Formats: sequence, C-alpha cells, structure tokens
Amino acid sequence: MPRQPRLNASEAEQRLQRAGFKFLRSKGSHRICGKGPVRIVVPFHAGQTLYPKTVKEVLEAIEQAENWSSSHKRARQSVSGYLDTGLGLRGWNLVPGVGLEPTRELPPKGF
Repeated sequence: MPRQPRLNASEAEQRLQRAGFKFLRSKGSHRICGKGPVRIVVPFHAGQTLYPKTVKEVLEAIEQAENWSSSHKRARQSVSGYLDTGLGLRGWNLVPGVGLEPTRELPPKGF
C-alpha cells in the first residue's frame, strides 16, 4: 500500500475544492466543508502538517463524495428516463431542478 501524502490544511482544502466540496462554515480554527451528505472538518492551523489520520479522513471523504455523486446521478437519470417513457409514476411529477413531487391528485386505491 502506498504511503499517504503529507498535507497541510491549505493543500487539503484545495483537494477538497477540486473534488467539488463547498465551504460550509468555520468554528474557531476548524473549517467544515461538504458535498451532498458528506461532511469533513479540517483543522486549519497555519504552517502545521495535518496528522496522518486527518489526511486519511480527507481522502476517504473525497472518495465517498465521488461514489455518492455518481450513484446519485445514475438514480436521477433512471427516474427521469422512466418518466420520459410515458409510463410515469402515478401520483408523482418530475420537476426540473427539484426532483419528484407528489401531484395534488391521489392515486386510485389498490395502486
């Protein structure tokens, strides 16, 4: 197994941003970044190298976010593809940019 890279906080933050993470908030010297359901806390102490466990958590968070975004994209495509076939999901509408929303009408009983 290859050795993990030694990173400082700014390098870790750059990797997270390249992976699509957004800065959510900060508390003290810790910065919280997120992408979808994945959140990561990076201790931001200038000039200090991050501990190996923290670097591992950053790399795993990037991998989790990539897996989540690819599976989320496939799920959205399959739902929109199903609705485009004309079969539709009775009682649901696909709203662009939002996803599935229930219609005002209830589906018939037994469905």
